[in-house]
Amino acid sequence: MPQSSISNKLNSNDNQLYSKIIEYPYLILLNLGFVHHDYNDQFLNDKKAHLPRLTKSTVNYYKLITVTKNFTSDGIRVNCMKVKQLNINPKIRIFSEDFYVYFLSL
Repeated sequence: MPQSSISNKLNSNDNQLYSKIIEYPYLILLNLGFVHHDYNDQFLNDKKAHLPRLTKSTVNYYKLITVTKNFTSDGIRVNCMKVKQLNINPKIRIFSEDFYVYFLSL
């Protein structure tokens, strides 16, 4: 059984291609430490991906700031809430208060 399902449909009203949310029901570890920032958005944005069991992640802090719009974008928060172990590159020790709103389990 595949771990993800995606369905692309052509909207007949405006002929634009749109994607449904991709679900990764068994993904518990996600390494986004050295990827293009578009992948951060693709996996962390709840309008694009559903990660119900994600508990460990590696991210680049500066790309995370960009994707979350300085931790103000609600669409990213949902997939980050259950993360219990977060590795951040580069190592940063002091985070904004909004950072902890995203990562409630830290």
